[in-house]
Amino acid sequence: MAFFATPKGASRRMVFEDSVLPVIEAGQAITIGAKGGDYLGNFTFLPTPGHSSGHMSISRKTGGEEAIFTGDVAHNPVQIHHPEWVSAFCAEVERSRASRRWLLDYAGDRNAMLFTAHFPESSVGVVARRDGGFTWKYLLRHCGESLRRFRGGVRMASREICNRGLAVTILADALHPTFGPSARGIGSRTSVAHKWI
Repeated sequence: MAFFATPKGASRRMVFEDSVLPVIEAGQAITIGAKGGDYLGNFTFLPTPGHSSGHMSISRKTGGEEAIFTGDVAHNPVQIHHPEWVSAFCAEVERSRASRRWLLDYAGDRNAMLFTAHFPESSVGVVARRDGGFTWKYLLRHCGESLRRFRGGVRMASREICNRGLAVTILADALHPTFGPSARGIGSRTSVAHKWI
């Protein structure tokens, strides 16, 4: 939390104050250690630092399948093909590259479904290895399609939410009843042009 009081954190303070601070002030925050780990027996927090120092992705396994909520590991599908490319929004360039490569290896080894936060289309897809790198395949083309592969606790957002431009990866209602599809700032996609370095 101290980061948001620094000059570097100023540009992100609004998000913290809008979406994180109210949860802390309500006494509803649960801390996950820097090494990640299991939560409620259903979720595993995977450290993927780089976008920010404490960034984590979240894995959910059920019925022999795995879904990973990637957060800000990648901002655009081009980063699947070029994991070395870094968004201007990443605070730690080398760690973001290493985390992205690690997550791609992890997901590729498990044929895990990825729920991304910023990709266009549905933001849901899988990675596969090809020619020493990775490819990306969308699993859903729009919010109206049903999620056929992964039924165990992952629900798509309502059409109303999809029409407002929010990602179908709303996880917060599964993590804590305080959250829900009406919570502001959860899963929203940006329409900002990214600068690659």
